[in-house]
Amino acid sequence: MKKSAIWRTLAMMPLGVMPTQVLADWEFVAPDQPVELNIAVQMTESAFMKSQNKGGDAEGASAVLPFYAPSSSPEKEASQPPLVGEDNKVTIWRSSSDLVATTKSLDSPSLSNIEHCVPETQRSRAQAWEDTYRCLKELDRNQKALKLGPEDEAILFVVEPALNMVEAGYAKRAEKYRLRAQKAEAGAAEKNALAETTARVPASPVWPSGEPGWHLGDGFSQLTSMGKDVGALSDITAAHLDTGYLPSADSLPDQFDKARSATCGKTACTPGKGVDGYNSGFLKSPGHGPATLSTLAGRGYALDGKTVQLGAAPDLKVFSVDIGDSVVHLDSRKMAEGIDYATRNGADVITMSHGGLPSARLASAVNLAYENGTAVFAASGDYFDFVFGHTFREVVYPARYPRVMGVAGATYAKVGDAYQGESYGDDPSWYWLFRPGKGYFSRLGSWMLRGNYGPADVMSDGVITAFAPNITRALPSKNAPGLIGDNGGGTSHATPQAAAAAAYWLQENRGNFDAQTWRSWKKSEAVYSALSQSADTCFVDFNAEHYGVGLLKGKAALSYRYGDGSLNSSTAKPIQLKNREEADLDISGVISLARSTNILNGFSANFRQAVLEALRTELLQLALTSKKVQKLLIHSQLCERVDDCHVCRREDLTIDLLKLAKRVGKLKEASPTLKEVLVEVANKQAEITIN
Repeated sequence: MKKSAIWRTLAMMPLGVMPTQVLADWEFVAPDQPVELNIAVQMTESAFMKSQNKGGDAEGASAVLPFYAPSSSPEKEASQPPLVGEDNKVTIWRSSSDLVATTKSLDSPSLSNIEHCVPETQRSRAQAWEDTYRCLKELDRNQKALKLGPEDEAILFVVEPALNMVEAGYAKRAEKYRLRAQKAEAGAAEKNALAETTARVPASPVWPSGEPGWHLGDGFSQLTSMGKDVGALSDITAAHLDTGYLPSADSLPDQFDKARSATCGKTACTPGKGVDGYNSGFLKSPGHGPATLSTLAGRGYALDGKTVQLGAAPDLKVFSVDIGDSVVHLDSRKMAEGIDYATRNGADVITMSHGGLPSARLASAVNLAYENGTAVFAASGDYFDFVFGHTFREVVYPARYPRVMGVAGATYAKVGDAYQGESYGDDPSWYWLFRPGKGYFSRLGSWMLRGNYGPADVMSDGVITAFAPNITRALPSKNAPGLIGDNGGGTSHATPQAAAAAAYWLQENRGNFDAQTWRSWKKSEAVYSALSQSADTCFVDFNAEHYGVGLLKGKAALSYRYGDGSLNSSTAKPIQLKNREEADLDISGVISLARSTNILNGFSANFRQAVLEALRTELLQLALTSKKVQKLLIHSQLCERVDDCHVCRREDLTIDLLKLAKRVGKLKEASPTLKEVLVEVANKQAEITIN
């Protein structure tokens, strides 16, 4: 047991509080607001182009699938070619409210006449999902409302509720501490910046820290050495998805593309925008985007008469996509629109320090990015520790998806033969809790903020660990555009490091890809595999639950080169690249058995896949928010030391569907339809076992 765990237990005993209490519960942010539905149709590329040609004028619009009629939404994106998946399918997403308004303007049945498909105020997550299944049933009975056409050309892909939810533990407890610390820190920082041209915010004393830019050194990410070996990033473009950028910031990257930057709404993105509005308040993160942008590719700054490197890849071509004022993503639609926009606009790498619940809309964007050669790097998330308990602290979405490389955090440590630091998810010293005085709330906020980690199965399947907190980054504001801070924290600042390493690796290997492969899953997989294979697991504190595949080592990744669908190294056997699974939990068996349940048989054949996708998404959400459900669906990891390094392997998993059905049956968050399906699935498994 670590010293921090012992201290926690001793401190809690007099209070009678369990030190492992989880304060995580999920609730609607605006319970009085209607819950919209995301409705998606999937069709062949040729059918899509044909429908677009039909819908070119008002007379032809009534003959077009409502999904392709002109949107009534004020969020309109410039006309661009569709993103096509590896199966040559195009997926079109529309919100229920937009479809209702659009179909009213067409000579076709309106969704407003179909029960359960109109946005309604919901009392619970379970009710939102139950109404979704009822909407699917009504749509099945009124297929003319969608005008799907021939089944071999277009199918209803999924219907899901757009859940605008937040973790209650974070919202009610952590946010007040975060805002208080943020206000105190920002006020002091800006005051100093206005008084001194070289002012900088010091590192948090709560966590270990090194010299400015320590995280870029050879003892850590190796990004400075990697950049020198690779040279100019002339062929690589990165998209930075966050709260936006600040045009006046001294740290704005040299190769920043304002024209390609954009602001995304729930249904589309607007190019030529993307500026951070510095909106403050509950769950807002003003200036977060400009700060993480500086970690990725920020322009150098002056220190002791010299220009010092700030960004991990300072000559990287980059554009910003504003996907919201908060890094706690309450509604995944903006995040998904941002990923689609970045992929469509030629991003080779995406860095994103946002996260939240899974959704079919978000999964679709991630899959299309992966299949089109855009590697996505997303923060594992942050949690708050309150001594008596903590908010949700496991990896969030999209970092949790296998087709995304999640990024966790590790602390500074003195450079030696082996890394001697600790996971950012561990407790720092308790000394700081009992040291009041000036700056106490800033220190308290820093002590409480940790990096999300676990479970081991998710971490080892594609989460790498970079370095935070106390890294050097810019803290620009409108009044202090040149402010520098040595207190960069959260996994938000670890994520751009991994994205920068990916950019360098892709530049080094650009000539090994032909044009077709460059825009395919093999490119995404190659860079994920190179970073994973070269990650450091050769240190005492390593465990898969906290560090995933290991510590980021950029220069070491250059020893792996792409060639003919495999990853090659002079020191190891070639690694044949494999297309990653879409789902992150072993629910494929559950879904397969669900195909023959009575509920599925009650739908037309061309609607069953949409129902299965909805069931899959609801179950994934429950697995994220219920540890007891998750435990029944994840593999165990066995790690052993081999030549002073750790090698991990996944154990086989047999899902006990009866236990799963019973566990989900007790959850108030689960819909009656999902509960009924799982009971049927459990009974079918029992029948198969008996026979």
